Amino acid sequence: MVMNKHALHEAAHAVVGWLSGLIIEGVTIEGDLKFGENKHEHTPFRCGLRGAAMLGLGKISKDDIYTRINVHLAATAIESKKFGSPLFGGLNDAWEAICFLTCSMDPEVRSVIRDIHGIMDKNGEDWKSGALEFFVKYGEPVRGLMDSHQTMKSIDALAGQLINRKTLTGFEVASFLEKNWQGSLPEKVKPAGKHPTGLTGNHSLENTVSAGERLIRMAIDILHEYRPKNDSEEEIIESAIRQALQTVFIFNDLLAKHESTEV
Repeated sequence: MVMNKHALHEAAHAVVGWLSGLIIEGVTIEGDLKFGENKHEHTPFRCGLRGAAMLGLGKISKDDIYTRINVHLAATAIESKKFGSPLFGGLNDAWEAICFLTCSMDPEVRSVIRDIHGIMDKNGEDWKSGALEFFVKYGEPVRGLMDSHQTMKSIDALAGQLINRKTLTGFEVASFLEKNWQGSLPEKVKPAGKHPTGLTGNHSLENTVSAGERLIRMAIDILHEYRPKNDSEEEIIESAIRQALQTVFIFNDLLAKHESTEV
């Protein structure tokens, strides 16, 4: 029962991500595996997804933030539907991931994040009520997906595969979902060949460090866009920019040292 619940939880993330056009890096219900460039130690259950919606930083659109909300809420919705689990069970983590791990200059995205913050702030210490209000307001699209026979059939089937095999690559997940989908594939779905065939990324250190540096530079651009309201805010922004630039220099220095000693 417990493993079945975890398998459905991760399968729901994967199916909703797949339907939303995200790349699936892999899904597992066993621990200490590496997906892409990120190793999540001591995390036995994980669905790795890649795409603009799952970035916490950069040019995230309104559609991206709603996709992110749907992916996060998918697991809560399936557990509620299948097991009658309390809706607030995983919602606290979901809204924290959306609010605290997302940074965008798009005014519509910022408006959504402010609204979710407002819901949680309004409910204060009664976070359960806040989480429920969040789900009621933003969960309609994912609730609609859960009412679809096709979606539920796909989640159930993928969960069964996970229970049997414990770990699936992104290619295996996408291939399985394609094979079992009845009729034409949804418009946003990426072909199975676009999903990784392995659980570890083959990115070089240079590419990995370069990607990290680009994220920091995007953060600096976002900081530059802010218009301080007073001297105190200006000082905070300038300090943040200086520290971010120092981090870029550290990245470059580490890479240079690696290249000079690598054999």
